[in-house]
Amino acid sequence: MTIKKFPSQEFPQLPSVEIDVQEGWESQSLPNSVIALTKEDSSSFFSNVLIDIKKVEKSYDFASNTAELQKYIQNFEKLNIFSNSLYEINDQQWKVEEFAYINQNIGALAQLVAISFIMSNDTKFMISVTGRLSFKKKKRKIKIMKKSKKC
Repeated sequence: MTIKKFPSQEFPQLPSVEIDVQEGWESQSLPNSVIALTKEDSSSFFSNVLIDIKKVEKSYDFASNTAELQKYIQNFEKLNIFSNSLYEINDQQWKVEEFAYINQNIGALAQLVAISFIMSNDTKFMISVTGRLSFKKKKRKIKIMKKSKKC
């Protein structure tokens, strides 16, 4: 009998991630997310940031992810895609897609999906960061800071 364990050389642990969080964001424990944060915007919606890490096939790439995302968002009402670009952030290549749409129950939503890939031995991990916020009931001022360069 052979013992297999996680983490190990054969089954590497998930990459570590960290995020700087402003005041007002609450930590949540959600399935499939290593970090989940919410911030109440109104009585009906919580802005959220979800960070997920999962193993993917070695052939899975940015184009594969874009195809999946397109299937997911194709029926969104009044969909407006703002960007689908590659960036280098902290010496790591990221694909960032930004879009807005109308949700029947909530109203106008903006969403950002950023993904990157990390190899660990023979295992490929995908890190995804998804942020969603509502524009309902109040105007927003959004400040985006990027220490990156477009690829």
